Amino acid sequence: MEARGYNLPGMPRTATAILGLVLAGCATPDVAPSSSFGGGSESLMPPTRVEMPAAVARTEAELRNELATSITPTTVALALVALLDAEERLPEALLVLSVAARRASNDPGLLAARAGVLRDLGRRREAIVELEALRDAHATAFGPGLWFELAELTWLEGDAVAAEAALQSLRDTPAGATFVRERSEDVSWVENAVSTRSRARSVRTRDLLADLRGAQEPAHRLHVLELLLRLDASIAARACSIAVSDPDPTLRRTGVARAKVDRSVLPEFCAMSLSDPDPTVRAAGARRTAALLPAEAAVLLLPTMGVEPDALAFVAMHEVLRELSGHGEPCSVAAALDAAVRADMLASWQEHWAR
Repeated sequence: MEARGYNLPGMPRTATAILGLVLAGCATPDVAPSSSFGGGSESLMPPTRVEMPAAVARTEAELRNELATSITPTTVALALVALLDAEERLPEALLVLSVAARRASNDPGLLAARAGVLRDLGRRREAIVELEALRDAHATAFGPGLWFELAELTWLEGDAVAAEAALQSLRDTPAGATFVRERSEDVSWVENAVSTRSRARSVRTRDLLADLRGAQEPAHRLHVLELLLRLDASIAARACSIAVSDPDPTLRRTGVARAKVDRSVLPEFCAMSLSDPDPTVRAAGARRTAALLPAEAAVLLLPTMGVEPDALAFVAMHEVLRELSGHGEPCSVAAALDAAVRADMLASWQEHWAR
């Protein structure tokens, strides 16, 4: 499985704070990436960056207040979904779309948005169902971009027959020839993969990120993370921002260790990593403090060491303080298993930094 470079920029999964901290380290971050639903009902995958409505610049509270009272909620709902998407709050985005659908249940923009969010959550089968519902309810509005989206999704889910049918329908639409001409590389690649029943699946960056969010097996998510980390800086940063909130500690540890974080926000990033429930992630967070000034690192590490029950994490913090200060003796993990030893070492460090 390889990543294809023609995809829209992906979207991170973690909380807004982590997202901001990680993306701050990108050379050219795309803080508000083009969204799968940004192109309206015609296409879930605009080939160029989509300018979101002016309402997206409004606060979340303002948008939610308007959504609660609007008789025609589609525009404000999509603006709010765009905001939530940019902050990697995709489950909340689905809830917003559900609220809007109560007053505009058959709106093609809302149906397309829901399909896009489901795809980006890795819930491709559900996205197919949504696209099929949109096709059945709005046949004339179901343009070539949506047919191509349906072809990709059905092929990714192993239904080559449905993918072939979608590709043929794409070509049969009034705007199909223009779409094929403008997206000739993408269409040709998918057509070739479908016609040859290719077993080697080359996956869009967007769908790799979706797998990182939603794949069931941690081993698969870790494999996808390693693939994404080989790509450009902004994609790798987004992958790390997803990984640091993964339920599996191996992915969180990898995200913490590999994220490129701007020096100005590194203390906050380290503090969040040091509060992780898994000791190996806390150890990784401790190692990131080595890039801080000694006093900054001490402010973070000493209180954490005072409550750290895990020997490996404690030793990682101890070693960073030794590296930064040139003080102290090595300590093995075996020795740090003794709570009394940890207490003595902490007292020594507290005395050192109090000078």
